[in-house]
Amino acid sequence: MVPLAVYTLGMDRLEKLRILCTDFGLIAVYLFGSRGGDGGRRLCGEAVDAAGSDLDVGVFGLAGAIPPERMGALQVVLEEVFAPLRVDTVPLDRVDPLFQFAAIQGHRVAAPDSTAADEKELEVMRRAADLLPIQRQLELETFGVSTS
Repeated sequence: MVPLAVYTLGMDRLEKLRILCTDFGLIAVYLFGSRGGDGGRRLCGEAVDAAGSDLDVGVFGLAGAIPPERMGALQVVLEEVFAPLRVDTVPLDRVDPLFQFAAIQGHRVAAPDSTAADEKELEVMRRAADLLPIQRQLELETFGVSTS
């Protein structure tokens, strides 16, 4: 494991993100939500306004869910990489497939093994497709309308 202080040395943000993926055993990192574009600009070194909502950062772990005891350290490093934006780290292995699908529709900004990340995305899409008819029926029953 790379000590947290190493992330603050003279590396650019993309390099920090690549090391973070290796250190925390991540398949992929996604930026999504209303600040996803700002997160991408920050990775490229551009200045962004810190005011507003937080940046949603979704992560998939190689061995499934990231252990809770490592989430705090991951949060600290992601905050460093995307500063001055506030980060909301979402362990995607712990949310439902429809939420996962929304996250992967954002921006994939890191994937040490692109084939593994692609396979994970295909799995998410299959699982989300299985749940979508159920979601639509629940919407109809609850609200009288569906999202499609």
